[in-house]
Amino acid sequence: MLVTGIGPLTPKLDNQGLIVYSESMDRISHSKTEDVACLRKFAARHIWRWPTAPGISLILGNTVHDTLEWHGRQTMQGVVTEQRALLQHFNQTFVRMINVEDPTKLYSTAERLQQQSRGAVMLLAIRHWLNTANLTFLHVEEKFEIELSHTLLFTGKIDAVVRDALGRQYILDYKTAVRPWRKDEEHKKPQATAYLLAEQLLGRPPSDGVIFVVATPTETGYDVDARTTTRTPEQLETYRRFCFATRDHWQTAAKENAYPPKPIRLCSWCGYLGYCEEGQQFLRQRGFKPEVPLITPVV
Repeated sequence: MLVTGIGPLTPKLDNQGLIVYSESMDRISHSKTEDVACLRKFAARHIWRWPTAPGISLILGNTVHDTLEWHGRQTMQGVVTEQRALLQHFNQTFVRMINVEDPTKLYSTAERLQQQSRGAVMLLAIRHWLNTANLTFLHVEEKFEIELSHTLLFTGKIDAVVRDALGRQYILDYKTAVRPWRKDEEHKKPQATAYLLAEQLLGRPPSDGVIFVVATPTETGYDVDARTTTRTPEQLETYRRFCFATRDHWQTAAKENAYPPKPIRLCSWCGYLGYCEEGQQFLRQRGFKPEVPLITPVV
């Protein structure tokens, strides 16, 4: 489902009544604002468009998201998803995704099977939480495009919008984590701000908050921690301004042709780590190992 919004602006429509966006219009999303934090990664992904190393954790996360999307759509249609059907969809999707992302089999069969088994346990834990929470799905994997100005388009995709037994509406976002979230970590996540801003700009009645459904591995399986957060109107306005500031930041970098890296712990999972010596050095010095194969794109 694609939802378009234009705020106070008047859209230009084509012959079929669809909004026409200028080719020169910049696009920004929550994930793109995160990429700009490391300009080297931003350039590799959005300018140079180098291929990325396959990250099996990312493939697993995407497979779980895809399966939960399918489960949500089935639920909206009144279809009860049996465990066997859910796992069948997950396994087929995982095999398809990893074969596309890792055609040369950088990951061994044993590594693939291990991740596939972990993902099945994670998926069932999230499904159990959903059933216990007694939620009604209103929207699933809803894409949006909103003009922040005539030169900047705000885009994104919301995992799900749900209603609980008390009639409260929430945005649902699934997260896979390597460690339990810290206290109040949900209140610091800009992704929640982005989604609530999108709702506001689309002119919808505001949701009562964003629920992060966080799946974390334990010694015996997976723990699911649901964290609810809201945002003030001032926080939404700050994020809107942040989108423009982020666009200005990458435009300045483009003019100067300067894309310095910003090594952090998450470099371990970066698909561009193979050619980023600064990121590799940062990890070596701190005793961290790469979580993706170190491949060097041909440029």
